[in-house]
Amino acid sequence: MRTQDDGAAALTLEQTQHVLKMIAESETPPQVDKAFKLESLPSLLNRYMGEKGLMTDVLFERIGASRSFGYRVMNGQRRPERDMSLCLALELELPYEEAQNMLKVVRHAPLTPRDSRDLLILHCIMHRKSLGEANDLLEESGLSPLTGK
Repeated sequence: MRTQDDGAAALTLEQTQHVLKMIAESETPPQVDKAFKLESLPSLLNRYMGEKGLMTDVLFERIGASRSFGYRVMNGQRRPERDMSLCLALELELPYEEAQNMLKVVRHAPLTPRDSRDLLILHCIMHRKSLGEANDLLEESGLSPLTGK
């Protein structure tokens, strides 16, 4: 039996309603569509690093992680913690949607404006702040900084 944790992508409300209508109207079970699979973290990071011209060791060094950890992430052997994933999103200057997608890929909770720390991180992502600027803002607000330099 498959679970929700098998890499299925979240659908928009309209897509979900459409799929539910199709299921309700059909007697046969739906086909599992590979189009709804999430891209792997190594694939995602390779694409983003390629766009920025960054190498694995440089990216992970910039966020305060070891080279060996970076290579294990890129080989699919390790999954970064949520804060480390947010460091990657900030360092790669990912837009809001891409940062949320990366959190989903690594199976972490999305950023939410209901949490004061997440709210400030969202602000930093949306305003293209650096990891250092994000950490400074978090510390000034009495909140714990993200891991990284």
